Amino acid sequence: MTDSGSTPDGPLPAQIPSLPRRIARGAAVAIGVAVGSGFIPYYLLTHFKPASVGFGVAATLPLLLGIAIGLIEGAATTLRPTRLYGPLSILSGLVGIGYLYVIFQNSTIHVSVTSGGLSIGFGLLILLLILITGLAMVAGVVTLAEDLAHPGERLPFDYPAR
Repeated sequence: MTDSGSTPDGPLPAQIPSLPRRIARGAAVAIGVAVGSGFIPYYLLTHFKPASVGFGVAATLPLLLGIAIGLIEGAATTLRPTRLYGPLSILSGLVGIGYLYVIFQNSTIHVSVTSGGLSIGFGLLILLLILITGLAMVAGVVTLAEDLAHPGERLPFDYPAR
């Protein structure tokens, strides 16, 4: 006996969420990413500056790049069932790698105290984050290639029937 939505020789059809639900999920992703990668670094950089903590990047750069990444990720989440998901994932990875590369170039924090100074480096952590972002970008390339070669094939896996 088969389920009402299944076919004898194929998987269950995809149950893609409605557009308003996808927009709400995309907005939540956009806000979360923008706050996590944009506003929090901006807040920390602006509040540590008076305490003699120096970082080689203007505080507005992480804010602007974080908002850009958030908007791209939110759009990709909203457009996941379409063919635009792969290119947006690639674009998000490229902007993310650029963001992390700028931070990597300035990956030492200098703390000034009355008797001298202290330097804290976190370059290895940034390199690992660049690697992870690069792998996510490769996944976007694979998704784009799959969507071009076999349109709609990934939808039952991304949105399985319940």
